[in-house]
Amino acid sequence: KTLVDSEIKRIEFKLKPLAATQQRFGSAQVAITSDEKRTEEKEKLEREKERLEELLETLESPELGKNFFWEIDFAEVFADGGFDIVIANPPYVRQEKIAPQDIPEEEITKELRQEYKAALVRSVTAQWGGEFKKDLKSDLYVYFYYLALSLLKPRGVFCFISSNSWLDVGFGTKLQAFLLRNIETKAIYDNHAKRTFAEASINTIIVVFKRPKEKVLTENLTRFVAFKKPFESVIDKGNLKAIANAGEKLKIDNFRCVTLTQGELWNEGIAGEDTKQAEITGSEFIGNYVGNKWGGKYLRAPDIFFTILDKGAGKLVEFSRLYNIGRGVRTGINEFFYLDEKKIKEHRIDNAFLHPLLKSPKEAKNNILIDEKNLKIKLFYCNLPKKALSRETLDYIEYGEKNGWNIKNTIGKFWYSLDKLKKYKIIFPFQVWLTHEYFYSRDGIFIDQTLNGIESKIASKDEDNYEFLCSYLNSTANFLLTELYGESQLGEGSLAVASREIKMLPILNVFNLKSDYKERLKKSFSLLLKRNIKDIFQEIGLTPSKPIREQEPNPLPDRKELDDTVFDILGLTEEERKEVYWGVCELVKQRLEKARSLKK
Repeated sequence: KTLVDSEIKRIEFKLKPLAATQQRFGSAQVAITSDEKRTEEKEKLEREKERLEELLETLESPELGKNFFWEIDFAEVFADGGFDIVIANPPYVRQEKIAPQDIPEEEITKELRQEYKAALVRSVTAQWGGEFKKDLKSDLYVYFYYLALSLLKPRGVFCFISSNSWLDVGFGTKLQAFLLRNIETKAIYDNHAKRTFAEASINTIIVVFKRPKEKVLTENLTRFVAFKKPFESVIDKGNLKAIANAGEKLKIDNFRCVTLTQGELWNEGIAGEDTKQAEITGSEFIGNYVGNKWGGKYLRAPDIFFTILDKGAGKLVEFSRLYNIGRGVRTGINEFFYLDEKKIKEHRIDNAFLHPLLKSPKEAKNNILIDEKNLKIKLFYCNLPKKALSRETLDYIEYGEKNGWNIKNTIGKFWYSLDKLKKYKIIFPFQVWLTHEYFYSRDGIFIDQTLNGIESKIASKDEDNYEFLCSYLNSTANFLLTELYGESQLGEGSLAVASREIKMLPILNVFNLKSDYKERLKKSFSLLLKRNIKDIFQEIGLTPSKPIREQEPNPLPDRKELDDTVFDILGLTEEERKEVYWGVCELVKQRLEKARSLKK
């Protein structure tokens, strides 16, 4: 304001002699040319004065007083490079709720939300340039990460209490990649014994980072610390010193600490056959980073998870190496292409053009094996020319056109896309609650877009490999891993198992199994196919209302036979097998109890 006011006074000082000169020579013909120049200069100065006066008025307005300019309000701090430490508990606002804070909720429009998000993106881009990769699905607190880190001087410390969602969900991928490439990720703390904020619906973590002097970060150690007791009873000098000196893994009664370098974290999160084994040297981060389950793997996972990975080395492989995930049918006009029994009878469509379709997991009736008799919906699909169609089929197409479904523009596109779709032998839903199931169809089946199908990348003459894979996917060991790789912060306590999560999942490489293990899997799986699958607690024989580890697991006989085959392949001891059962039941119980507590 002082600078603007001073500039206004300077312009006023220059305007005075110009005005006096104009009065003195206003009527003289000889001074016409000079007077024109003076008039032009006077008008230019007056316009600038008017602009500055408007700016000064804005600067003096009460509204602007609510705003904050870091570089101005803390000029002496930024002259020294930035802050030594930034501590915050940023607001948790889901991406669809992000909006200007000074506008009443009822006045906020979609356009205002979009403009505000665009402003957030511009703000972060101004600080980090090309290192920032936007994800418009990010919660509001993610932008606070970038802002706070930009305020630090080199070697400055960042400490946040925030939501833990970025550790596992899709929008956290770009933040993870940014941190690994630009920031020293020192420690991430979680507490299994007590929520940080009892009244908050969000699970929180404490993170400690440093802004580096030099970006040689691949060897920097990151410690993931899971406390087993409330913070007030475990935060002491001895424990903190032990964490600071922890090697790859440290486990004591009070906490578990898993330590990885930023290079190792990067390698675990990159995609592609050619980059997966890339060695990272110096400050190079090679490959396309697609994300990692930092929360599920390093903080929430029970100890048996690491045992499975250790003993499964060479037997387990990342899902995306062997299999693709395909989406189901997307017609654009389900009312026309999906037909129930009543509609089929009414229109008398040729059965040759009707294909069984699995629309919902409920149609499986808690059975792993898909029985087409239980499927109520048929998919109408015929790619023959009209002259080859029966009168009834032609009538149905005309019926669709008369209903205003735009069949002429849609039908060709749909049938063309359907030619590219596949029938799937292994199907899984997007969400699970108490019952874990990967469904199986011996001959393959069309599925709705709300489901995912699994397709092998490896050409094999052995069609039974799908059966072996599905048997493993329905084992308790895989249920444990799925709980850790899925996203549990959903409504009603459900677990999301979308394609992103499944692609990262470590699974048994059934192509390399010995023949006797294949026979055992086939036998035990055939028993499971004959019955309805119960909820996870009934399958394992534990009661969720009692402390899990005070009970002896008592799995159903066919469940035990399948699990024992998988446990034998992995080389787990009897005690480790119990840990698998206890671990999966504890994880399911935790996510369901959290959902119930939030309802209250």
